[in-house]
Amino acid sequence: MERGESILWQNLSSPELGELARMGAVAIVPVGAIEQHGPHLPVGVDTIAASEVARRAAEEIEEFPVVVTPPVWWGVSPHHMGFAGTINLSTDTLIALLTDICRSVSKHGFERILILNGHGGNAGLVEVAAQRLTEGPEKVWVAAATYFRMISEELDAIGESELGGMSHAGEMETSVVLAVQPSLVRMDRAVDEPRRRLTSFTKADARLGGTVYYPLDLRRDSRSGVLGVPGVASAEKGERILQAAVDKLVAFLREYRELPSEYA
Repeated sequence: MERGESILWQNLSSPELGELARMGAVAIVPVGAIEQHGPHLPVGVDTIAASEVARRAAEEIEEFPVVVTPPVWWGVSPHHMGFAGTINLSTDTLIALLTDICRSVSKHGFERILILNGHGGNAGLVEVAAQRLTEGPEKVWVAAATYFRMISEELDAIGESELGGMSHAGEMETSVVLAVQPSLVRMDRAVDEPRRRLTSFTKADARLGGTVYYPLDLRRDSRSGVLGVPGVASAEKGERILQAAVDKLVAFLREYRELPSEYA
């Protein structure tokens, strides 16, 4: 079996996964969303990106095993339901789904689990799921992260668009899909519609996190379903973004693996 296949949970047998747990493997649970990404991108962008970052990071680490579970394709996307193709989970459903998955992974002996998120609408909820897992007598300790929040400085260096260009379906996400699955991108249909910052306290795009959260409604906030500038996207930028995320994730996983046993 090729290494790229051997780090995917669904390609392994039960005894192989049991052995990986005994070897102290780290398990990554990618989670994204199925939601509209404007007229030029597929609805699976967020899951495609989170899965790719997880897979590349797992392949890059050689000193201990890393296994990537099947992705959670769906996320919390009520703000996209005004556009066709979006499949929305309630907040309670996503949290319950993630906690059930992580409890199952933990039950099989995996002591280091990371929920890796690729969708802005899930960002706070993956942290809630991690907290929920510590409740009750059977505590499970997991880490949770959103990949693009780990690389805001790198995105600032890579991005060419003005602030507001790296939000939804814009320069960042379009570049990532161009790098991973270019056949799914229809650049002839791309629309530039930068995200407008509502106040000086709210978020503009992935390069600048706001201190106050305010929910989006894409039908209210965008004509096309885009909040960004896909017109300046490129596969080269996508590779740089992915590598930046992989580098940060690999660095975290190496530190996470070395935490003392009381943190597992």
